[in-house]
Amino acid sequence: MSSGSPAARAGLRGRAGADRRADAYVLCSLAGDLKISAVVDAPHVLVSMHMPKRVLGM
Repeated sequence: MSSGSPAARAGLRGRAGADRRADAYVLCSLAGDLKISAVVDAPHVLVSMHMPKRVLGM
């Protein structure tokens, strides 16, 4: 397996425009962890997303 962060291995660095947006969407979909933070006024909820630093190479 190659070295470097998963983002680098996936080729997310050094690309521009819509490709980067689509790649960011895929990365968030695969590695992001959604949590219900608060129920404001049912059925309205506050949702937050957490991303491990290791996924971003930090």
